[in-house]
Amino acid sequence: MSRLRADGLRVRREAVGRALTGETPVPHLPHSLTGETPVPHLPHSLTGETPVPHDGLSAVRAGHCGSVASNRRLFRTRSGRALPISRGREGESADEGPADAVSLIGQCYYRIAATRAGQNGVRRALRLLRAAGCMRDFQLPLDALHEDHPLVREMMCLWARIHWAGTDGMMPPRELLAVVRLAYGCPVEGDTVELGSWVGLTTCYLAAACRARGRGKVFAVDTFAGTKEGGETYASTAKYGGSTYETFQQNVRASGLADRVQAYVGLTTETVERHRGRPVRFLLIDADHSYEGVKADFECWSPLVAPGGFIVFHDYRIDDVRRFIDTQVVGAAGIEPVPGLVEPNVYAVTKTGTTDNRNVPARGRQSGGANRPISLRTG
Repeated sequence: MSRLRADGLRVRREAVGRALTGETPVPHLPHSLTGETPVPHLPHSLTGETPVPHDGLSAVRAGHCGSVASNRRLFRTRSGRALPISRGREGESADEGPADAVSLIGQCYYRIAATRAGQNGVRRALRLLRAAGCMRDFQLPLDALHEDHPLVREMMCLWARIHWAGTDGMMPPRELLAVVRLAYGCPVEGDTVELGSWVGLTTCYLAAACRARGRGKVFAVDTFAGTKEGGETYASTAKYGGSTYETFQQNVRASGLADRVQAYVGLTTETVERHRGRPVRFLLIDADHSYEGVKADFECWSPLVAPGGFIVFHDYRIDDVRRFIDTQVVGAAGIEPVPGLVEPNVYAVTKTGTTDNRNVPARGRQSGGANRPISLRTG
């Protein structure tokens, strides 16, 4: 009887795998029949390897069905490229994307979870699955279900338009959700400013938060040339032809959020003059991670942040970033260290006092045609 139960369990696992992946799993015979000795399995936390699911069931159990980096079986397009765009929302038109279609399970998930009833139902099901020991690892499209419905709705619409591969952005999913949660929940009015945009991953999520709030837009500041500490450039910029700006534009347009995004092309300390007179409610500092770079960005842009607005630092684990925050930001006049360390790599503070659009260091007072804002509106 035990042999029959084991075989029955195997059949059910294979059936679930076929349902989840649309593929035919490789038949697996029990070790008792093959005479093979099972190979002991070390945790990936000890080996340092990235776990690779072998079938649909193991993908669910290992938590691979929903993360940005590894949801390729369940939510991806058939070729892994951006989803086709039919037309934009809120009246804007959008560019036509590649002729791919999201997987059936992805279509169903995004459409269901975008509704309030669907969000509640899927969230309850996820709670039961995790209580049973399944899908306990963080997965962005699943853990986002715990956010307010307007934000969940907009993120589901974003995911239905663009499939983000793990190499598309520089911010890990858990940190990304923490940043978006702060941007959505910031209690004051004004603009959202992102210093360091790369190819627009975080930009699109911040724009989704603006649309969920029903107001505001994102100003993305970057040279788009892969500029980093010490005047060097990221080697990966070469695959974008030396500039990520075209890819940034494509991603923003494909997201359907072009009306919520405007780009400032240039150095962060030089483009601040273009934003004078516009209060900032949410400032994300994620550009030059040297001590001097973070200090310059903070000194140039923090005077524009409205009272009660958030200043968020990414990459707190980097020594220079952490040293500047701990020695120059925490305890500074006009700064309250709240919410504080929201993730091990994300630190947020609240601006107090008044907004001073005039108090910008002289190095930020530079204008010119190269730094003019470039709108990404379509249609």
